[in-house]
Amino acid sequence: MEILEHKDLTPFEYACHLGNLTSIKLILSHQEPYEQNPIYLNGLLLSITSQQLEIFQYLIEHPSYSFIIDKYRPLIIHQIQETGLYHLLDTFEHVLEPNYLHQQIELPLEEFKNHKNFDVPEQIVLKDLSCYYQSCLANKTLKHHLDDIRERLANRYQLNPIVYSLADGESLCLPLTYESFIGLKFQYSEHDFQSMQKAYLAHPTHSAWRFLETSNHWNRQANSIFAYQQDIQWLFILMWFTAYDEQLIDLQTIQSIDERVDLFISELAQFHQNTLHAEQLKYLLLKSVLGHPLTKTLDQKTLKLEHQEFLKQHWLQQLNQFHFEELLKIQSQWSQQFGELNNQLNHYNLTEIDNQLFEEGMAKKWGSRWSDNLYMMKQSRQQLLNHHLCVRFSSIFLTCLDAAIQNSQASHLKQFHFFYSDSELPEIIHHSNHHHKIN
Repeated sequence: MEILEHKDLTPFEYACHLGNLTSIKLILSHQEPYEQNPIYLNGLLLSITSQQLEIFQYLIEHPSYSFIIDKYRPLIIHQIQETGLYHLLDTFEHVLEPNYLHQQIELPLEEFKNHKNFDVPEQIVLKDLSCYYQSCLANKTLKHHLDDIRERLANRYQLNPIVYSLADGESLCLPLTYESFIGLKFQYSEHDFQSMQKAYLAHPTHSAWRFLETSNHWNRQANSIFAYQQDIQWLFILMWFTAYDEQLIDLQTIQSIDERVDLFISELAQFHQNTLHAEQLKYLLLKSVLGHPLTKTLDQKTLKLEHQEFLKQHWLQQLNQFHFEELLKIQSQWSQQFGELNNQLNHYNLTEIDNQLFEEGMAKKWGSRWSDNLYMMKQSRQQLLNHHLCVRFSSIFLTCLDAAIQNSQASHLKQFHFFYSDSELPEIIHHSNHHHKIN
């Protein structure tokens, strides 16, 4: 056995380097304090061997060193994932704390959540999704999740495989794997083989399945970022659970869970075909699931739509209180003094109480997407409690004014039925409109 000169190492550390289980057991039997015998797992885990695995298992099971192992668990999991020895996780799962794997899962998401390309709305969406699907993420390792998803995509493909039509009128169901496909090269013409290959690229489910592969034999120039970035892999798993969740579905956006899954698979296929850098892929993954209440982002565009809807209801309620002639007068004043809001037009601005009603409605509808975004709340307040509110949203105000005039006119005309016949009404309406026409 090679003799290593590590003068600064304790006997325990030296034994770990040598992978000598007998020496480690002997050292532990003397119950040397932890301060004198820190576990030197950095070197131990860089090249995990069967003997070192036996040593590690012994250390885990030794009661005197259980609290030491806790300190090195992140390093253990990380190194196992780096070396690709995922089967070792199964060996150690019985000694890991129940919530440990979830803590490891959260690490890439926490780092990803604060990425520079994510603004506050996207960060809130990611936070809500990761919290909601916490138990789904924590029940398996990264590799097990990906293997399950690959299998589900493979089964989905088998239910709807690529059917290639040959020149003789026969049909051929193309296989899933490249190993099976490459064998067809010697059975069919070069033209057929190239056409089959293009058919794979156009098939959404197969493209999504290839997206998860470490190497893509169908298209070597395709996006391979997913294969080696764990934060992207965890985000993908999170969005997979989001897409397949039958309990949470927004029927105003999509018609069924099947439609949402189909759209999600199609998005994955597009990611695979395009050349994307890591940050673009993360952003698009987060946006890949439609029709789910937790994926809605409250951005500036959505906030403007919320403002418009609230103001529409607010102004309609106010304007419907006026008589027909008063509404025509307001319309005349608006057309003559647009941009110079007089006292009468200022009357239609929102009050502090109105704004509180808006904020309460937003909190009920959007939850933390609204309440956690203090900047957006401040910005909204500045826009709604504005002296020039009617000018800012002039199209909404005029739409409400026209609607109020039509409602009032319809109510006004009902009174004429008591005094005029139906044949006389059109001329009366024409005369009334001509009299109040705004130039």
